[in-house]
Amino acid sequence: MTDLEVANFALGLLGQYKVSAYPDLQNNPTVYGQALAAYLPFAINDLMIDGNWNFARKRVELLPVDDEKPLFGFSNAFTLPSDLVTIISVNGEPWENQLQFVQIEGNYLYANTDVMRLVYLGDIQNKKSTQEFPTILQPLLGIRWAQLSCVRITNNLDLYRLLSDMYMRELSRLRENDYVNNTGGRYNYYNRLMRQSGWNRVPYGTTFPFGGHNKLL
Repeated sequence: MTDLEVANFALGLLGQYKVSAYPDLQNNPTVYGQALAAYLPFAINDLMIDGNWNFARKRVELLPVDDEKPLFGFSNAFTLPSDLVTIISVNGEPWENQLQFVQIEGNYLYANTDVMRLVYLGDIQNKKSTQEFPTILQPLLGIRWAQLSCVRITNNLDLYRLLSDMYMRELSRLRENDYVNNTGGRYNYYNRLMRQSGWNRVPYGTTFPFGGHNKLL
């Protein structure tokens, strides 16, 4: 699916007319154009948080940082990857099995080891496009995109709830798909910024651009 196709899929779920070109969405003076353009980065963030997706997995070997030493409790500090969303495993062990041996503070991972081998979920770099997601996940992104934009565009809470349920059902199905893995036992880096993936988050409020408190972009 192209950006235009995903955008029109979201608009269709909201009962709105299609746009003829994707740039029209970014420059569209209508409420639905502005809302969709504003909420796409949040839809992308939520989808990254909500699934331990194979396509975004990365591996890195970290060495201790010379100018950052824990005051006590740990011998070394390691700089977390700048694109970190989720830690999947540490030195070959699932993240949930390492919680008593490592500590995350700020942008550092503290541990009593000389090498830190991480498997982690890397973030999407372009938050204005749907194209970094595989085709199988793009409809799910469209559902989340429509849901976040729903009240702003339609003022219809019933439709918002319907899209919320649709998103959760499709998310559950795709987690079980051979293409992806489930999300158990992982460290969610974005929790510090968004508290939780928030599929039931009200689309007016402090976490959205219209509320003036966007800290993710």
